Amino acid sequence: MKKVLIIEDDALITRIYCKRCQTAGFEVDSAPDGKVAIERLKAQPPDVVLLDLMLPHTDGVQVLKFMRTEEALKKIPVLVLSNAYAGAMVDAAWKAGANKCLIKANCNPNQLISEIQALLLPLPVPAPASEPFRPRDDGAATGPEKDQAVEAAFVDNFLREAPALLAGLRSRFDRIEEGDAIKKAAQWLDLFRGVHAIGGRAAAARFHALAQMCSALEALLKELREKPGRITASTLRTVTQGLDFLQFLFKHNDAVSAPATPPLILVLDDKPIAREAFCSALEKVQVRGVGVDDPAIALKLLEHNSFDLVFIDLDMPGLNGPELCQRIHALRPNQKTPVVFITALRHFETHAQSNLGDAADVIAKPFVLVELAVKTLPHILARGPRRARILPSSGLPMAA
Repeated sequence: MKKVLIIEDDALITRIYCKRCQTAGFEVDSAPDGKVAIERLKAQPPDVVLLDLMLPHTDGVQVLKFMRTEEALKKIPVLVLSNAYAGAMVDAAWKAGANKCLIKANCNPNQLISEIQALLLPLPVPAPASEPFRPRDDGAATGPEKDQAVEAAFVDNFLREAPALLAGLRSRFDRIEEGDAIKKAAQWLDLFRGVHAIGGRAAAARFHALAQMCSALEALLKELREKPGRITASTLRTVTQGLDFLQFLFKHNDAVSAPATPPLILVLDDKPIAREAFCSALEKVQVRGVGVDDPAIALKLLEHNSFDLVFIDLDMPGLNGPELCQRIHALRPNQKTPVVFITALRHFETHAQSNLGDAADVIAKPFVLVELAVKTLPHILARGPRRARILPSSGLPMAA
């Protein structure tokens, strides 16, 4: 019988993965963090490893590096579960020797079993290969009916517990104190771990939008915890909105879905470096940004294309942001398109506390890359499928 080692810090998710692996005919062991995992690997090497990257004490990348330097472990296939918004960590996992990386927010236990079985299949060779691994058949109830029962029980449990867990996240955030750096760091870590746990459970329960939002927020919290100098009034506002939106997604799971076509966002900023940085950051979180430096050009594009979101830099000379926002919403393709103002950090509090008019929100630059994902996702997920775009008659290229 093939053995799977599951390295995951959330006990409930571990139980779900263990049960699903057992019904598929695997022997299963588990480890709650990277340090314990290394000890288990030394004691009894498994046939395959299921590895979450976001682990306490010793992270998943360090576990991978250890495995690839040990003769008894370096050929063991490793299936990594990653955060879609932790690009640098995923790159490090590939370089360290991961065999496959899956986005945790998009993955359910049945998909994991398929991937594990694929990793255990023998490589094709000219000579007859050995019999490929097949799940055991010992008469026990290991078929689809038992798998569905396990999943249904988990979903029921998630539905009961999620409201209190989500409310607890906001309560933890509200209690983060100024002053004592050590205590504050522990509070940020506690919040990060809470979002990480809910994201994993949401993915297993097939609450995909909630899992996706948790992934983005988790990545932002990791950044702020590790680099507290990036905690500003703007990032705190974004975290607050992200936590509140998690509760909205849970309550409206059946009505929320990703757009049918890739999200499209317009960025209006007269500074080339800022505009390129903004569009590059959006691209890294799987969103296409179209950058322009002239309000007139922006309005032409908006007249003939339907966008999911518009960012407008308020620090452009002669720009009246609220007036431009009104003109955007007067254009038929973008009557309901949310607008987010961009401003310098020194002006953020003034704009955030004033009446934004038709604008949906405000963000300060310099921004944290993943902050854009947390700021953008609520607008994209809440809108649903985008309307069909109108062909341009102005001679300008379509934004699509």
